[in-house]
Amino acid sequence: MKKTNLFLLCVIFWMTAAAGFSGFMGKWSFRDTEDRFGIVEMLDGTATKPFVYRQLGPIIADGFVQITPSKLKETIAKKIKPEKTFSKVSTQLNIDHKFKYNIIYYLCFLSLFFSLFILRKILLYFNCSPTASIFAPVLLILAFPYIQTYGGYFYDSIEIFFMSAAFLCALRKRYILLFCLILPATLNKEVFFFFLPTLYPLIRNHLDFKKSIVLTSAMVITAGIVNIIVKKLYAANPGGVAIFHLFDNLKNYINPLTYIKFETTYGIIGPKKMSILSVIIILTVFVNAWKYCSDLLKKHIFFVICINLPLFLLFCATGELRNLSLFFVSFTVMMGYLIDKKNCSA
Repeated sequence: MKKTNLFLLCVIFWMTAAAGFSGFMGKWSFRDTEDRFGIVEMLDGTATKPFVYRQLGPIIADGFVQITPSKLKETIAKKIKPEKTFSKVSTQLNIDHKFKYNIIYYLCFLSLFFSLFILRKILLYFNCSPTASIFAPVLLILAFPYIQTYGGYFYDSIEIFFMSAAFLCALRKRYILLFCLILPATLNKEVFFFFLPTLYPLIRNHLDFKKSIVLTSAMVITAGIVNIIVKKLYAANPGGVAIFHLFDNLKNYINPLTYIKFETTYGIIGPKKMSILSVIIILTVFVNAWKYCSDLLKKHIFFVICINLPLFLLFCATGELRNLSLFFVSFTVMMGYLIDKKNCSA
């Protein structure tokens, strides 16, 4: 890629990530006043379960606090004030909390920014056009505040980065790097444990059956061990390991009123939860793009459907679209297919 094109690509992706992240912050902030999972409680490790398990951001923020000189830390906390723009608890934050707030803030933004580059490479791998490989990831990130309906959290942005990176590693046979992602990705959100099995078809595309099973099993076991350790560390926190929503969901999804909900996103009224508009968009992409999908992507999507949909019904609040995160990468590729309107088989 020419230097000029790379520079323009960086500008486009920077503005896209900034817009998507600002849309999230304007809508949810860092859930600052929430006692169960607010930013202060998450940074202090006092949030309720299962939210407190998502500790990668706080761990990184704590690390920066430890290595940053006090004067520099104080200067950054005073001069750079994203919490003053979005936070409802800015007057309650001490210097360390303000500094950590900055770290989390820019960690989330950079996660979205670099996710765009990774997603572009994934679409190019599937032989999507350069235009579709840029436009489809941009659409995902700009739509992300709409996906964060009925809830949004700082670790959602980081989750997109890790799932995209893991997907690309599996495609390109970067198995050592894929293993290295397991610890931070699982610390960010325990659902990464469930994303790993969906990568089996991508791994099987390069390795024989036995090696694919062994590698996938080893990754899942590693993520499981990380999950167990984290859950033991926060066993004394209030709350439960998961929140059961099946019966509420079954009742709500057969209620027509569930699909007529609205909320403000980007400052403008838009769909909320599993709105009829959201359902139409999702079905339109899947129905029209499926015929263009390669067998490899179809196999991955099959695994995602078998894992994500049951979890969505069992443990996710009605219409909490961000919890369909296992679909995000494949959905972006499908949007690329629709933009090109051709079979882009890998």
